[in-house]
Amino acid sequence: MASKSDSFAKSFLKRQTGNSKSTQYNTIQLAEVMENVDGAKMGRLRVHLLGSQTPSTDKNTWKTVQWVSPFAGASNPNVLLAGGDAENTYQGTQDAYGMWMIPPDVGNIVAVAFVNGQDAMGLCLGCLYQPGINHMIPGIAKGTTFSDNNDAPIVPVSEVNRRSVEAQNLDVFDDSTTGPKDKVKRATHTPMYNSLTTQGLENDNIRGLTDSSARRESPSKVFGFLTPGGHQFVMDDVSQKYIRLRTIGGAQLLLDDSHSVVYVINSKGTGWVEITESGKIEVFGADSISMRSEKDINIRADRDINIESGRHTNIKANNTLDKKDDEFTQPISTRNLGDIKGNVHIHSAGNFKVTGGSGIDLSTTTFNSFSTLAQKFTTDGESHINAGDFHHETAPKIHMNGPIALKATKVPGISFQADADGNLLYTNILSERTSSSLNSPKVTESKRGSILTRFTTREPYPDHEQSNLENQS
Repeated sequence: MASKSDSFAKSFLKRQTGNSKSTQYNTIQLAEVMENVDGAKMGRLRVHLLGSQTPSTDKNTWKTVQWVSPFAGASNPNVLLAGGDAENTYQGTQDAYGMWMIPPDVGNIVAVAFVNGQDAMGLCLGCLYQPGINHMIPGIAKGTTFSDNNDAPIVPVSEVNRRSVEAQNLDVFDDSTTGPKDKVKRATHTPMYNSLTTQGLENDNIRGLTDSSARRESPSKVFGFLTPGGHQFVMDDVSQKYIRLRTIGGAQLLLDDSHSVVYVINSKGTGWVEITESGKIEVFGADSISMRSEKDINIRADRDINIESGRHTNIKANNTLDKKDDEFTQPISTRNLGDIKGNVHIHSAGNFKVTGGSGIDLSTTTFNSFSTLAQKFTTDGESHINAGDFHHETAPKIHMNGPIALKATKVPGISFQADADGNLLYTNILSERTSSSLNSPKVTESKRGSILTRFTTREPYPDHEQSNLENQS
């Protein structure tokens, strides 16, 4: 009895009908893609063999070819779980795996071959790039675009238009040893450029713009994939030396060796994270940044910890079994700790200073204040002590109204970061543009105040540790 794998191989050959053999099918040939829709969804193509004596419009002469993937397959059916209802389970079903990157569009040229010279057993071995049409591969590289201005910005560009007069006059598709001319203008790649301008990266040569093109040098030192929809995976060995995974909407993961940067951003530019060469980890969120652990969160700085809020700063230690309307307010992971009333403990080896602009209110069941030396209480207004029960004072001597008591020192507030002249340091980048014109800068707020030593903003973040800006005067 034939094995399942044997029967599959035989059935595969059996499905290839039409055993006509011809010498014309014994060599690898070029063909034009005429149809790329496969009802079986196996990536089969209908092609017209170049150099054939029949017109390309004659569908009866088109050949069906099966795509040959560099890597494809399925798990061995002979080792799957069998018997009973196994065929309805994952363990009893084959896994498929492989590389899927098809089909090419109609009009493209492919290399085809026919097994044993049989025209019904055609294989598509690969695709050919159209002459000069590989500038976008794989990273949608930057270039000069059409503009009425001589100072048109450098932007992501599409391919040269082979129908343009300029392209024809410059002999762009010359395949001589000098290669096609690349000093031609290309149309702005609008989807990619719109994504970069939304994020604020349209001038950033590290995080936004790129020169990773198949046409940058020869032999090429850039590798990767670009989908018809504009999603890209790029590995560049020379220029920026990076690996980049980016969607057409702009969401990306960048691993950059040239600048020692790891960078992640969403498509709208409303959130990004960067790890720099020196070890800075910078995070920006236009909405909120939330962290949760079912156990502990540990934060330590070997130097300073700076915390600042534009509105309120709230710290709370909960009652783990707290209830409201007979329902627990805390998640199970908290209640599993038992019945605990959380404590807040603040320790300072030096001075502990608290400043309240309009007041400091303390409420508790008991209040203890202890110092090893002096205690001073000073007010510029009235002083009141109101006890609902006994009031006790104990001291070796009690002086009332003389001699004059020492005054407490007023605690200063925390100062904003400033330069040597006292000017506030930071510039804040807003989401709005200064105008509707191409490449107009974003609205900025200069001299913003903060106690933080780093003030992250929307892109273009002005304080990136590594910066390389295009189109800047």
